[in-house]
Amino acid sequence: MFYRAVFTDTVNKLKNFNLSILRRVLAAKVSKHSIKGLEGEGKEKENYYKIPEHERLTEKDIMSGTVTVSNICSLYKEQRGY
Repeated sequence: MFYRAVFTDTVNKLKNFNLSILRRVLAAKVSKHSIKGLEGEGKEKENYYKIPEHERLTEKDIMSGTVTVSNICSLYKEQRGY
């Protein structure tokens, strides 16, 4: 699910001609810790995507949650990152 959310975000940024996103693409493909999508068509994956979008997590849900979590210091200045 996270791979799909990041993939969707990357494609959207490329559609908007955000060229700084190319660094993300290169890092994902060239680095020693390259990212690979799920291989094969498992029953669990197939069953998950049969669930209507309003009843399951979608890419939009994950991306909006990530923004909220990553910007917590802007909301709560006394929060220390450990």
